Amino acid sequence: MEPICRPSPASVPHLSPKEAASEWRVRMMGRKTPSRFLGQEEPRLGDIMDDPITRRLMASDGVGVEQLQQVISLMREKLLHV
Repeated sequence: MEPICRPSPASVPHLSPKEAASEWRVRMMGRKTPSRFLGQEEPRLGDIMDDPITRRLMASDGVGVEQLQQVISLMREKLLHV
């Protein structure tokens, strides 16, 4: 039988606050695995480029991977010399 009330992050005392919050989100959202992008961390560029949604958007806009990587490299160089 399912409990009437849902567990809060505080009900997982052996985890750090961040881990407990992540576990709580997983329980509430019904996901098997937590999101890679929880918290204050930004996703790595490689993760964004490998994301299927990013690839679909790029394809619909007619942007190739090599083309985007060239633009990113150019902007990275410009920003390093500011």
